[in-house]
Amino acid sequence: MALLAAGGAHAASIVVNGGFEGSAADAAPTGWTITGTTEPWVRVSPSSGITAFEGSQQLQFRGNTGDTSISQALTTVALTEYDLSFALAALNGPAGLSVLVTVTSGGGTLGDLFSETFTFASINAYTTYDRTFTASNTTSTLRFLETSSNTDGKDPYLDDVSVTAVPEPSAFTLLGIGLVALMLRRRRS
Repeated sequence: MALLAAGGAHAASIVVNGGFEGSAADAAPTGWTITGTTEPWVRVSPSSGITAFEGSQQLQFRGNTGDTSISQALTTVALTEYDLSFALAALNGPAGLSVLVTVTSGGGTLGDLFSETFTFASINAYTTYDRTFTASNTTSTLRFLETSSNTDGKDPYLDDVSVTAVPEPSAFTLLGIGLVALMLRRRRS
């Protein structure tokens, strides 16, 4: 049974600094590439009434133009399925706030592996999201782009970004068959 429990362990995330921990407060996050007219800032929790989803720091998109993004190149395995998870919150009201999340491969030349715009449903509280994509190359780029139309006095917050490889179902099936065979063999002894 110990083998089965070990097989269910979560894989390590391939995102660097997905919780924005260890970055300087009120500065751009380490490990991420920033684009846009205003840098997203790392905020120490709680910030403006929003408590970090994970750890003690979180990211605030603080631009008023809706063109601020963070991205990170990820080392992936072609034809492998990945689980993307993250948490979003809306400071001072969800109306007009949105974030476009994309995953591209091969520097974007192979097209989007994943693309979805997230609008906010609640105020000052995190909502978690979990999506999957299949890598088509050895490098995939994860990008969060603020696409808000109205950011005067309100901003999106981001925390707990993670990308992990989804285990092959066949490996768990073989493990299960092997454990059943082992238990049956022991019973016969």
